[in-house]
Amino acid sequence: SGIIEIKGVVNTRASLPCNVSTKNSDEIQLVFWYKNKNATGPPIYTLDIRSEQHSIFVADHLRDRAFFNITVQPPMLILSPLKQSDNGFYSCRADYKWSRTQIATVKLIVFVPPRGIYIRDEKGQHVYAIAGPYDEDSNLNLTCIAENGAPPPSVLWYLNGNLIDKSHTLLEQRPNRSVVVKNELIIPKVTSNYSNSILTCQASDNHHSSLPISTSLRIDMNLKPKGVKIVTPNTTLKANKKIDALCTSWGSQPAAKITWILDGKEITKTRLVHSEDGNRTQSSFTLIPSANDDQKLLVCRAENHKLKDVFVVEDVYRLNIHYKPKLSLALVDEQQTQFILEGNMVIFNCSVKSNPATNSTFWLFNDKILSANLDEDAPICKMKSSSEVNVKFGEEIQIKCIVDAWPNENVTFDWRMKNAFNFASKSLRNFTENGSQSELFFRPKTFEDIGIINCTAKNIAGEQRKPCQFVLNVPKGVIGTALYNFIFPVGIFVTTIFALIILIFVFVKQKNLKIKCCAKSERNVGDGDEQTAKDSPVFTERSSNTEFGEKSDFKGIPPDVIELNAVSFFSERDKKKIEAKNSIALASPPSSLEHRSFQRAERVSVND
Repeated sequence: SGIIEIKGVVNTRASLPCNVSTKNSDEIQLVFWYKNKNATGPPIYTLDIRSEQHSIFVADHLRDRAFFNITVQPPMLILSPLKQSDNGFYSCRADYKWSRTQIATVKLIVFVPPRGIYIRDEKGQHVYAIAGPYDEDSNLNLTCIAENGAPPPSVLWYLNGNLIDKSHTLLEQRPNRSVVVKNELIIPKVTSNYSNSILTCQASDNHHSSLPISTSLRIDMNLKPKGVKIVTPNTTLKANKKIDALCTSWGSQPAAKITWILDGKEITKTRLVHSEDGNRTQSSFTLIPSANDDQKLLVCRAENHKLKDVFVVEDVYRLNIHYKPKLSLALVDEQQTQFILEGNMVIFNCSVKSNPATNSTFWLFNDKILSANLDEDAPICKMKSSSEVNVKFGEEIQIKCIVDAWPNENVTFDWRMKNAFNFASKSLRNFTENGSQSELFFRPKTFEDIGIINCTAKNIAGEQRKPCQFVLNVPKGVIGTALYNFIFPVGIFVTTIFALIILIFVFVKQKNLKIKCCAKSERNVGDGDEQTAKDSPVFTERSSNTEFGEKSDFKGIPPDVIELNAVSFFSERDKKKIEAKNSIALASPPSSLEHRSFQRAERVSVND
């Protein structure tokens, strides 16, 4: 018959059957057990039942552990407790009184659970309960080792109950001893999903119930902050008004360190609050912004100092602080501060800083508003306002137009011709521009090309009100006396009409002048917002922006003032006179929010 296989675990019991039978009422006389499958050599257990007093022999290594039960069918050799050395083949030999001897063979497999199972890290150190902390995106390397297991168990890794690695290798095997098995787990770049997960190493075998045995640990990690956000206030930020700045960071483990930085300088007095789950951190501080803080950068920075590689996330908020206009009035030529010579040009520079930007600018002379008219600073002809140009059909002429423009940068020109017969107007485009002058290239071909050519310049102050005129004149011999007599009066008439436009401002000039510059806001966010002049006499510019008060209210911050001395070289009969070209408001880019205004006065006459 075949070999019967019996399995058992160390320290339990095993029953080995002696599968023999009797025939014709024959009786068993002797039973021998051998630890081999050939039933040879010295027996390990003997039962002699030939006499009424049964005789039993038990080998020393089985003494007190072996018992042959003949009350069951088939009879059983019981071994308890099992030892690893009991593993192997066993033969049961039965000798009958009359029949031939029978032999039955049994294979006993003794399982030995691992004596221990433990986990080591990449440095070979034992790990208990908690692994880590591991930095986010770093490598995780753990080795699970099972010792003294026979036959070799399977060593498996589970993550949160899910099998993730079943590879294992044999480390060593010694004679008469169990094997040692390991399974090395490598997870490259562990993400935040592994944080607080449970890793379990298990040694298992499907042959007996004493296995598996396992050990578990929790993965601890240092996580990067996932984000940071400055919670912007719902109200407008105003100078000298207290606000609470709030910043929230999330995703860091342990909680992130939050740093506030304003204009490159760290803010130290802050308040810190952590959420119950530790996932969110809030930091706040009290800010009283000033006008100087406008457009400065407020930075909230979150970082986890536990990480070996520094990782920082930050949010940036540009402060938009509303404040009253700040004025600064100065002479462009500082050497003129002491004395101004009659007839010289004086240029004042009024710088206005305001948020929101000023919407109007006022200049005052002796506490009276000087209305701004930018047209008076527009370009004017530097040459004769009307000139005659002799032309011939088919021949190209060159006409040069020179203007007096201030400022003289970015001056553009427009050339147009009005026909002398039907007064039709057309644009001329064949010209060049060079600063405050332009040159036209024109070739008359027919009578439709005869008439008046107007040259109009334009700069930042505005468009030239009275263009420079050039009357095209064709000699009598070419078109006849009648045509000549018609064109010439027309040219004289048009020239006379355009020459009548003149604008003169007359002011009473004091010896001592005070120039003031001030600004105004219409949105009522603070106290008085417009500059006022309490000194006398004064020549003042006001700037206003719509946030800081009523337009008609001139009370508030004192304007910037410059006092000048004017020197007269004329007699008392000279009329008090000043011709002033109005202010030019130049708005700088929004980032600086600086508003500049210039006031130019020419040909000053002063009576003693």
